[in-house]
Amino acid sequence: MVRSSVALAAPEADALANPGRRHTLIASASGALLAACGGGGGGADGGTATFEEVATPPASRADASRFLQQTTFGPTDSDITALMNSSYRGWLEAQMALPPQPVYVNAMQGWFDRGESYRPGGDRYTPEIITDTFWKTAAVAPDSLRVRLVHSLVQIFVVSFQDRDLYEHGRAFAGYLDNLGRLAFGNHRDLLEAVAMSPVMGMYLSHIRNQKADAASGRKPDENFAREVMQLFSIGLHELNEDGSARLAAGGQPAETYGMHDVEGMARVFTGWSWDMPDEDSYDSTFYWGSPDSATTGGTRADLRPMRICPKFHAPESKQFLGVTIAACTQGPQSQRIALDTLFNHANVGPLFGRQLIQRLVTSNP
Repeated sequence: MVRSSVALAAPEADALANPGRRHTLIASASGALLAACGGGGGGADGGTATFEEVATPPASRADASRFLQQTTFGPTDSDITALMNSSYRGWLEAQMALPPQPVYVNAMQGWFDRGESYRPGGDRYTPEIITDTFWKTAAVAPDSLRVRLVHSLVQIFVVSFQDRDLYEHGRAFAGYLDNLGRLAFGNHRDLLEAVAMSPVMGMYLSHIRNQKADAASGRKPDENFAREVMQLFSIGLHELNEDGSARLAAGGQPAETYGMHDVEGMARVFTGWSWDMPDEDSYDSTFYWGSPDSATTGGTRADLRPMRICPKFHAPESKQFLGVTIAACTQGPQSQRIALDTLFNHANVGPLFGRQLIQRLVTSNP
């Protein structure tokens, strides 16, 4: 029996309680799933159920089916039976223990190796390899929770093959999706760095080959990614309470999390990054024009590696954002670490990201 996509059942209204601020990505959503699966929410505080409280089998096959509809792309009879013979907690732990596989890279590389009308640097558009691989893994992959969570994460950390710069880099795009799978059950800080340093995200939000300011020409660092990494990937537009509600400023309006000064400071952090190309006589040429199609570093193709810093193009000025100051002449990797640590430790991360996962795994209106 092949899995099919099934509409999600609505959970209890308290599914947002205690989303779990800075632990694993799945913690916030799994708490809501567990509360929703047993019909009562039933935590000791009347809110989200705990792992200990769901260490028993589902009360019925209907309950098991409901839970699996929220954690897979539709259960089979054997999936339901297996859950009935285990527990919610046991099923989640077993899913998390399955090792991630480079399913998208393997599929894309197989396409390239067969010479399917593809030439490096050419205009071959290959989104069908990505979509075909998704449907196959959604139907039969044993780590169905990982597949479901990657499907959720790519709706948050959005990139698109429709971008003209990306459609020539199908393997890099595949690697981006596999990285989401590799980090799906991990820490939000690690995921945030992988996304920020991905050349795919660099192309999509234009911070690859982003350069420091130049007074003579009037050039300023590109602010696209700096804005989106705050607004979409970490802290959002407005200060939040633990339950996800807006924290109000004077006058009763939602308090803003950042302003234009913060965007400008963050933009300086993400200057000087480009493809991780092998060193040549001058890295300038690869920063500007290098193609990752055949280049390898440490045995790994450049299009599957994070971006690297080219100090010549990194902004040397001090960088101020969100109450933090990075001293002038701080190197690019250290500036990046400070910026991402600052975002990760912001109180908004738990409620904002938790709500987004709940919307995609449990209910669209928590």
